[in-house]
Amino acid sequence: MEIKKLKLTNFRNYNSLTVEFSPFINFISGDNGEGKTNILEAISILSLGKSFVTSQEINCIKIQEEYAYIEAEINSDKVKKINFVISPLGKKVTLNGKEIKRISELSSKCLTVTFSPKDVRIFKDSPLERRKFINLSLSMLSKTYMNLLKQYNEFIKKRNLLLKQEIDWLYILTLDEQIAPLSYEIVKIRTEFMKNLEMKVKQIYKYFALDESEISLYYKTFIPFESEKKEYVKKFLEIIKQNYESDLKRKSSSKGIHYDDFTFLLNGNDISIIGSQGQNRIASLALKLGLASLVENISNDKPILLLDDVLSELDDYHQQKLVEILKNLGQIFISGNEVNKTFENCVEYKVSNHEVRRITKNG
Repeated sequence: MEIKKLKLTNFRNYNSLTVEFSPFINFISGDNGEGKTNILEAISILSLGKSFVTSQEINCIKIQEEYAYIEAEINSDKVKKINFVISPLGKKVTLNGKEIKRISELSSKCLTVTFSPKDVRIFKDSPLERRKFINLSLSMLSKTYMNLLKQYNEFIKKRNLLLKQEIDWLYILTLDEQIAPLSYEIVKIRTEFMKNLEMKVKQIYKYFALDESEISLYYKTFIPFESEKKEYVKKFLEIIKQNYESDLKRKSSSKGIHYDDFTFLLNGNDISIIGSQGQNRIASLALKLGLASLVENISNDKPILLLDDVLSELDDYHQQKLVEILKNLGQIFISGNEVNKTFENCVEYKVSNHEVRRITKNG
């Protein structure tokens, strides 16, 4: 999968922009504030329907304009063209000229994996950020997972509403009997995903690291996954019943897979606690690169990799290691102030005065 051409209208600081890209490494260079990240942001929106920069995509509309427009020509078996409109009325998306009803459909059509500066804190941030990582990753890979998670969230929302109304426990129990098997199926998929991701991350982290540190990913869920669904459901209902009184006081569901989390262990210890800034950076980068490799294995399609400001705080050794890893991946977009000798064979796009100019012809 690759983006051949990208068009932006009224997007961030771009009035109108059309750029054709290389199928290999594209280095977006320029001074801070020129709009390098904006290009990567637009591509990520085409995949997730969401920005990795802001929680409100309406912020992507250029000041004093009524809408923002993104269009991409894509080399893929699934989709050839994506059109995305952002306006105060909402978002509108068409794939190959046909409007789609659910933006969540994008994630399986245009595969991207993004690394941004804030990802360095993924192991130090709240569990919510790590759950988002799991859910967004699996949404690219499994329509079944998306449907299961949607059902689960709807049930939990309804359960919380009933708790606020102090509905009789027996009525809530009927909901829990539907939530329990859903939880089992979701945890089953998450467990398999984390196991496969761990293998990829281990390989990449050891390739980056200068020592022989042992690393692992530990998936934390309130009931460890069991092979027998019947036993899981039984245990689930027992725990939920024990917490009914506290749920009633809190007016919310205090137990469930909506609180799941995972940690990155370095020599058996939580890296968010004992790891240096550099170790956390390599770990977070290994997590994203491992995901890109796993997505390719499962989907049989190379995802587009978006690396925003990835080179900051990486020394020459680690930059060279990164280049070697990227050779085995698909189309890459990297943003940075300038291209150094490590990336001299990439195709460079210079951003200046709201314009993008291709200044090399390698690749």
